[in-house]
Amino acid sequence: MKISKVITGTEKSRGASMMMSKGTVLAELKRKDSKDEQPGKTLINFDTLERNPLEVSPLEVSPCPIDRVDKNIYIGNYIGAQNIEYLKNNGITHIVNTAIELPNYYEGKFKYINLQLLDSHQKGEENLLAVLEPTYQKITQIINSDPDAKIFVHCAAGVSRSASIIIYYMMKRYSMNFETALSNLRKARAIVNPNDIYKSQLKDAQLQIEAEKGVLL
Repeated sequence: MKISKVITGTEKSRGASMMMSKGTVLAELKRKDSKDEQPGKTLINFDTLERNPLEVSPLEVSPCPIDRVDKNIYIGNYIGAQNIEYLKNNGITHIVNTAIELPNYYEGKFKYINLQLLDSHQKGEENLLAVLEPTYQKITQIINSDPDAKIFVHCAAGVSRSASIIIYYMMKRYSMNFETALSNLRKARAIVNPNDIYKSQLKDAQLQIEAEKGVLL
């Protein structure tokens, strides 16, 4: 199976282990800023979109290993990425592995895109902007080729790296600004919260998109 590798921010921490404990995941909830919860006009009603088509989960996990964002896009953590039953039950066809420390668990069963992001909190250490547009183009190519494709975007916790990729996707696909995309993504997965460096770069990306498409809502 061919593996696609998109530009990475850095590879100097390739061997680092960043498995997120439940306590770490829950701690991320505290970073959620209430001012980010702003309603916005979209091309799709994220309030009424059916969530989590998986009726019975093989594991008891909080937060959910896989959450559905829209018809084609799913977000989750390393537990969802390594559990074949979750992936099959959600009909996943492609996987975007954003985390440098996580392997492709099922290379023979799914088509992978590897980003090898660090979730760095240090300014200048990682260039998220170099990854966003190439990944968006690959995702849209997949969807255009197969409108029923199911693309699972994951990192370790399903909080920062995977969220950043999907926020950019929502900004471009649905003409949303950063705040609206973040708010709507939290309707699917409440804990999503890109780190401050990623947030800053996503806001820079918004300016680039607006120069191309006009003001985002």
